[in-house]
Amino acid sequence: MKKIYHLALMLMAFFALASCTPTVDDVFDKSSAERISTTTDENMQVLTGATNGWVMQYYAGSLYGGYNVLCKFNADQTVTASSEMVAPDSIFTSHFKLEQSQGIVLSFDAHNPIFHYFSDPHNPDNIGEDGKGMEGDFEFRVLKANADSVILQGKKHNRRIVMTPLASNVTWKDYLTKIEEIEEKMTFKYFNYIVGTDTVRIAPSYHTMPIPNTDKDGNTADVDVNYIYTLDGIQLYKPYEINGNTITGFKYNANGSNLFSENSNGNIFLGEAVVPLSEQLISGDWYLKMSAMGKLGQKYWGVIPDIQQQLGEELKMTALTTVSGRFGFYFVSGKYAGFIHIDYTLIDDSHIQLKVPGTGIGYGTWYLTNAYYNYLVEPFGYTKARTFEVKGNDPKSPTELTLTEVGNADNVITIFASPISAPLDN
Repeated sequence: MKKIYHLALMLMAFFALASCTPTVDDVFDKSSAERISTTTDENMQVLTGATNGWVMQYYAGSLYGGYNVLCKFNADQTVTASSEMVAPDSIFTSHFKLEQSQGIVLSFDAHNPIFHYFSDPHNPDNIGEDGKGMEGDFEFRVLKANADSVILQGKKHNRRIVMTPLASNVTWKDYLTKIEEIEEKMTFKYFNYIVGTDTVRIAPSYHTMPIPNTDKDGNTADVDVNYIYTLDGIQLYKPYEINGNTITGFKYNANGSNLFSENSNGNIFLGEAVVPLSEQLISGDWYLKMSAMGKLGQKYWGVIPDIQQQLGEELKMTALTTVSGRFGFYFVSGKYAGFIHIDYTLIDDSHIQLKVPGTGIGYGTWYLTNAYYNYLVEPFGYTKARTFEVKGNDPKSPTELTLTEVGNADNVITIFASPISAPLDN
């Protein structure tokens, strides 16, 4: 009974204290809506305050790296934009908006060929998987906004985007032309990544370098290093730790040595690697089309349209590439993708022997044995091994390779570095 009495006294004291608690004044002198409106107005003033526009370092998905975009925001909520992906004197204007959505969001809400080149699920140049494109954004959270820089974050893919004001005495055309010039000097099909006396050959793709890194357990895997071209050279998306070294970028070395000294460690370089054409064939991505084949290829590929009609599918892509460490023939048929292995023997810098062993991964083996896809790989050596001479339109960085079977002038195949979406069309 005594315990119950003490408990009642404690409860009475608690309620008495609660009833005497003073009222706490609002910490903010403005309502939430007023604060949001003020922040939005301040961000708008920053965006429109760059009289010559902004240099946006736009980063698409992790496989595609960064690109220079110039943009000028106007008080009427229009934005004028250009980029290194179009001619230096090409500009496009569209609408933008700033709105509250768990923070301030900058949205390019009307189609603009500059921004939506990176974010459209179907890239106009067929870069990336159809339905994903380059995995860029057109909506960005504003993380920081002042006159010196604006930092954004992609709302969907979370990529960090930095904008800095373009100097008032620089024209957009001149800036993009200089970026184009430095990119031409520094772009190679293959790089030598040099650390001290060690050299590794790497193949960049879409402003991304796969650099091998060995962890503390001795396991080696590629790190996809994203980069963007600047007026000084190459700047990386972030500091990358590679084999105990931190790399942040490479500066162009104008002494003609074709080396790029890393800007924080003079022991690391990038240089041009000249690779024999026969090796470029089996280490790159090469796309095919029937119209670029000789009589033998036309004969065998000419059967495929009837097969596709029976399957009720469209042959969307064919390529020679490497999957899971094996070279071979990749295809997309309707909604199915497959890979057929091709064995090879490097004979010399310009000759290679190919042979299709009849194996594959994905739907490769099924299509090979059940859908007559042996006709697609016959020109590369299905029923017998075939030896080819390999020529390129540029010995250092070819965009086309021509394979001519030794002793068979009817078997000539030209393959392309750029994707081809309709390989059976002329």
